[in-house]
Amino acid sequence: MKVWDPEAENWNYIPEEDVPLALPDPNEQDSPDKITIIDDEGVPKTYIKVADPDGDEDEFVYILDDGVPLGAPETADTSSILLWGGLCLTSMQGIVALWPRKKRKDEEEE
Repeated sequence: MKVWDPEAENWNYIPEEDVPLALPDPNEQDSPDKITIIDDEGVPKTYIKVADPDGDEDEFVYILDDGVPLGAPETADTSSILLWGGLCLTSMQGIVALWPRKKRKDEEEE
């Protein structure tokens, strides 16, 4: 069977008899950190072992490795939403204040 390895960016060939059909217990000492299994429809799926967010520190679970990050990245953005909201409101007030004046000038010129 041909399996894509994203870390090495190439295809790996695994004999069909070596591909597991079910996930092993992730809490066993010799369980792999990354495993590819064949689901019921014959599609290969790769799982990674992570610490169980609902369990103890020593508990692990397998999650589907589909390229989705496991949380929002830190941005170090410390700006206040009130500051940006106030700036937006002030800008809108300026636009509203200038809009009627421009209209009156246009009417006087005609």
